Amino acid sequence: MTLAPGEIFEHTHLTDFITIVVTGTVDLVVAGERTRLVEGVPTPIPANVSHVLVNVGQNEAIIECAH
Repeated sequence: MTLAPGEIFEHTHLTDFITIVVTGTVDLVVAGERTRLVEGVPTPIPANVSHVLVNVGQNEAIIECAH
C-alpha cells in the first residue's frame, strides 16, 4: 500500500496482521497511543483492533502488510 504525505488510513483486520514500512515516515495509532514505525521492522497488530496509519513524512510512504 502507498500513503501520500499527510494521508490517514484507518481500518480493522479480522486476523492478526504484520505491518512493515518499506520507505517513509509512518505513525501507527492504536487506542489513542501513537508510535513511530521503523523502516524494515515488522510491527504486529492483533485481530479486531481498529488502528490508524498516518504518513507524517514529506514523501510517499510504502507499507507492506501480511496476514
